[in-house]
Amino acid sequence: MEVARHGIKGASMRGVAARAGMKAASIFHHFPDGKDQLVRAMLAHIMETIATRMTPTIAAGSTLAPADLVVQCAALLWDFMAEHPEYAGALMREAFAPDDEIIDLVRQNAEGVVQLATAYIEAGQASGQLGDFHVRRHLLRIASYAMTFHAAPSMPRAILGAEWSIDEERAAFLASVRAELMP
Repeated sequence: MEVARHGIKGASMRGVAARAGMKAASIFHHFPDGKDQLVRAMLAHIMETIATRMTPTIAAGSTLAPADLVVQCAALLWDFMAEHPEYAGALMREAFAPDDEIIDLVRQNAEGVVQLATAYIEAGQASGQLGDFHVRRHLLRIASYAMTFHAAPSMPRAILGAEWSIDEERAAFLASVRAELMP
């Protein structure tokens, strides 16, 4: 939450400690190299959690039609970001103040899921079950929309008005993912 609100450079170990209900010295005990180590651990945790949720779904996907599997994975990502908007916020903050080490960490943690998803989608395209589209660009749109929607809650209110429903937006998001997948 501290990183999501203040960014990596603006977050403080005291702020993290206060949010965690502990003394800053305790945080330094676990992260002796300071804030950079803490942020790397946080981002690794986020990416590992996403990978842990996605990889079994993709790996077991042979029983699902390719479009159904991709939509199911998009739903998992949406739901994860809905459960943890602070993670979405931290990832979005990183987008505006990139750090090469952190970018590499995110890339390393995401690459396994991206490679697995890319191979699966390309196989679906080769068999004619999925449309012809740029796979990684499609994955980027899925991740970007899910993150942005949950990291910036005022944006849906400002654009969609007071009447929007998160359930309706989830359904619309998944419908748009499915529509792009069709041959």
